[in-house]
Amino acid sequence: VATVERLRAEGLLSEGTAATYARGRLVLWSPAGSGVRRVEDLAGAGVKRVAVAKSDVAPYGRAAVEAMRALGVWAVVEPKVVYSQSVMQARQFAASGNAEAAFLPRSLVKEGEGSFVEIEERLHAPVEQALAVVRASPRQREARQFAEFVLSEEGRGILKAYGYAPPAGR
Repeated sequence: VATVERLRAEGLLSEGTAATYARGRLVLWSPAGSGVRRVEDLAGAGVKRVAVAKSDVAPYGRAAVEAMRALGVWAVVEPKVVYSQSVMQARQFAASGNAEAAFLPRSLVKEGEGSFVEIEERLHAPVEQALAVVRASPRQREARQFAEFVLSEEGRGILKAYGYAPPAGR
């Protein structure tokens, strides 16, 4: 949402095309056999490293830190955190064994690959996803059609199947 808002403020978007289309779901993911079943497990001696996308640039990293603070484990877990440039890189750190677990969007978790626990939304600010059509795009019609599809019932159904929730208020 912040990127779309910045582009709107700079006057770079086509009028009336900015919209929030989904709310991302934060999960704690771990590869098979890690023994991590809940966020509180990260404070245990058996966990040496936890992958988190940089909270200053990644909304899911910010949500992960907020959730750990809300659960009262941040002070113990913070020294174990390995910061990544993105949520994909955080997943790679855990998948390769360089971290025991990673905070990820639900959309990056494939069934049958490790285990995950959804983080209660009350523990962090919502991770809202937004779209817009860039004014300079030479394919305005196609971009608008795509945005309409994403916002449609069919589009929302596809997003739900990949772990996204409807935006707040919908």
